[in-house]
Amino acid sequence: MKTYKQTGTEAVYPLRAQDAWLGEIGKLYDRMSGVWCADTCAPRLRQEWSPDNPTLGQCSVTAFLVQDYYGGRVMGIPTSDGHFHLYNEWQGRTADLTSAQFGKNYPRGAAVPQSRENHFSDPEKRDRYELLKRRLEALRPSRPLWHGEPESELCELYGLMTATDNPVSVLANTASFLYTRRERINWAGFYLVRRGELQLGPFSGKPACVRIAKGRGVCGTAFAEDRTVRVPDVHAFPGHIACDGASRSELVVPLHRRGRVWGVLDLDSPVPDRFTPEDQDSFENLCAMLEGVLG
Repeated sequence: MKTYKQTGTEAVYPLRAQDAWLGEIGKLYDRMSGVWCADTCAPRLRQEWSPDNPTLGQCSVTAFLVQDYYGGRVMGIPTSDGHFHLYNEWQGRTADLTSAQFGKNYPRGAAVPQSRENHFSDPEKRDRYELLKRRLEALRPSRPLWHGEPESELCELYGLMTATDNPVSVLANTASFLYTRRERINWAGFYLVRRGELQLGPFSGKPACVRIAKGRGVCGTAFAEDRTVRVPDVHAFPGHIACDGASRSELVVPLHRRGRVWGVLDLDSPVPDRFTPEDQDSFENLCAMLEGVLG
């Protein structure tokens, strides 16, 4: 079992959540290492944030997230810049998931209880907390990413998604992963909403149509009607846009941000009726994970 040491505080207390997926708080730390990002960092520290120092500026949103799952109190220690560093406490035992940002200069002082209502009266901080929670929950395998495959592939793909905060890189790696790992797919990629139409985004496969009007073809229909479109035979679909003449079936899933479609995942196959209802469930789950990662 790993030993989790924290600068300036005792070892992480091996508290367990009732949620079996989260398990011990040390396991949560492992998951959070791929969830913290620049957008969840406090704005005053965002320019200094990097994947090499992922806990920087994450204390308040992380401490209240820990409280959601593990209970206890959120405590705060005054820092030299006039703010508070937050951590978690249970009957005298502590866990400070973000202490590593201080190195050997962990703040000292009398800790005082912190109020969720007071911190989240700031809309910016509440938004960061909600983003952090979405990113964590996106990793939860509530159902298989694709049926019959091991959870290790889900974790590998999630690792690719969270390796950068550049959305183009996230979409490019996701497209490549699907194109190379899924059988009988000859095109995998994304179309993004720009000026009321779909424009070509990151993809793997043959060169494709650059623009698709709203309501035109399979992608345009998914965009216009905000629903997944699964087509067993593309030649029977009115207005189908043939970017690759070898394609015979297609699946398109919308992606959302703030309740609006901002793009679609497009998958083509040279095999008729390639995509099953189970595949549709799986790729809709993948898109939900992407929405959580990209915020």
